[in-house]
Amino acid sequence: MIAPHPSESPEDFLERVVIGLGEHFDVIQLFAQTENPEFTDTFNAGKGNILARQKQIENWLEMGGGEDLEEQEEDAHQEEDKDDE
Repeated sequence: MIAPHPSESPEDFLERVVIGLGEHFDVIQLFAQTENPEFTDTFNAGKGNILARQKQIENWLEMGGGEDLEEQEEDAHQEEDKDDE
């Protein structure tokens, strides 16, 4: 597991992750967010051709914005329940 060093900023940590992934992938775009009751911090880092990174984001949005597996399973169960009625 990769984890931030105790004195490492979130930006530096994401850059280190991008460098590590860059050893295996040509185009990388990471988004991260930290929330607490007072504020939300957002971070992003990437590597590779900017147009390819933008296309990754477009593709992600077309796929439903990264709908997670739990939401997909819930939707599937709702469809099954409709079919049973």
